[in-house]
Amino acid sequence: MSKKLIDKLNSKTDKNFRITKIRVDIIDCLNDDYHGHTIKNIIDHLNTKGKKVNVSSVYNTINFLIDEGIVEIRTDFDTKEQSFELIDKDNLHIHLHDLTNNKIKKISLPNNIKDVISDFLKKEGYQYENIKLDITATKSGKKMP
Repeated sequence: MSKKLIDKLNSKTDKNFRITKIRVDIIDCLNDDYHGHTIKNIIDHLNTKGKKVNVSSVYNTINFLIDEGIVEIRTDFDTKEQSFELIDKDNLHIHLHDLTNNKIKKISLPNNIKDVISDFLKKEGYQYENIKLDITATKSGKKMP
């Protein structure tokens, strides 16, 4: 997916920007199965790869990727901490906030749900660019800690 995102940025001919090494490194960092990287996670990840990064460069790159529709901001319900995630229209998912153990699970969005949402939007004259679903739940029969 990283190559697809780089190609998307390169295709924006009306923009005058460079695809820098830090931008590629951050996209690669965000392109894993983990959901929601904080700025600290990104910096730590890059440092473990031997890449020294400037904090302001990470913030600037994240803001650039948000502006270009590559990254979205997520906010944790409890801590209000911001994290960042790639937008991937081909890999839509649900964030399930499991209150039973206070964990967030990333679950693939079932096609039938995507189809219902898509059909609804078409009737209203829209086409989705991204679908974000957050569900907060507890396991049946379990008491919250």
